[in-house]
Amino acid sequence: EPDDAPPALVVVAAPPDVTGDVVAAELTAHPEAVVTDVASVKGAVLHALREHGADLARYVGSHPMAGSERSGPTAARPDLFVGRPWVVVGTPESAPDAVLAVRNLATDLVATPLTLGADAHDAAVALVSHVPQVAASLVAARLRDADPAALDLAGQGLRDVTRIAAGDPALWTSILAANAPAVLPVLRELARDLGAVVDALEEAGSAGTHQAVPDGALGTLAATIAAGNAGVARIPG
Repeated sequence: EPDDAPPALVVVAAPPDVTGDVVAAELTAHPEAVVTDVASVKGAVLHALREHGADLARYVGSHPMAGSERSGPTAARPDLFVGRPWVVVGTPESAPDAVLAVRNLATDLVATPLTLGADAHDAAVALVSHVPQVAASLVAARLRDADPAALDLAGQGLRDVTRIAAGDPALWTSILAANAPAVLPVLRELARDLGAVVDALEEAGSAGTHQAVPDGALGTLAATIAAGNAGVARIPG
């Protein structure tokens, strides 16, 4: 309301392609406030703010690693942030008090604040969030024209792999485009490994019913599953 005291902290929640513009506007509208954002990409936001000539002393980016494939008020939960990582992404210009205000926001919501630079954050979320979204969407897309009889057999494995494929296409288009430099190297590695599996299966299929599958093909398939075992074992919890 017009007679309210000026805000001490402004939180911007907007798609990454417009977050920088909104943060810059809020820094101007509230000259005494610290402004943070919760976009899942930080480098593109910081670049936009530098282009705006924004007051970076009062800006500290952040990213709560919480939520689900659902959005809107009906997806709200009182324990959404409890125990979840909340990345605090300051800049060299960020005032210490501004960084502390954003850390306090995270701890007030019972999240676990972590500190990363913008580039390190974007590389990390490309690996643990953005590429999994692409992979889940590609697998789920195979189901569009599937025989209903096949879908009747769907179990928990398919549901686990495709759950996040229900995300908002417009939002994810914005996220992936903004973080393309970090997403691309991981996707290229994924494509390389997938290509090796395709080659191994073609080799196995060409062996025929009365021939032994070449050891190289079997080794590639086994190594792929074993690498997945090793990777999933590193996921905390």
